[in-house]
Amino acid sequence: MISKEILKKYEVETIESRIEHGASKEQAEEDTLRNFLTNTDYVANKIAEAVFLNEEPQDYTEILQMRKYARSRIDEIMKEKKIDKVDGLIL
Repeated sequence: MISKEILKKYEVETIESRIEHGASKEQAEEDTLRNFLTNTDYVANKIAEAVFLNEEPQDYTEILQMRKYARSRIDEIMKEKKIDKVDGLIL
C-alpha cells in the first residue's frame, strides 16, 4: 500500500476520497495506483539522464518499490475483473 503522505506528495487523490465521490473500492484503488504511476513516470527519466551524464542518480529506491507494488496490484485487480466477468458478476 502507498501511504497517504506519498500520495499527497505526488498529488494523487486517495482511494478513500475516490470512494467518497462514488467510485467502487476496486475502481478507486486502480485509479489511484494508475495516477501514482503517471505522476512518478519522470523517475525513470531522471535516472537515465544521470547515467547518461555520468552523474550519480538520486536515490529513488522507495519510489521504484512503490511503483513496482502499484503495477503488481493493478495486475491483480485486472485479473480479478476478468474472473468476475467470466463469472458474470460484472456486466
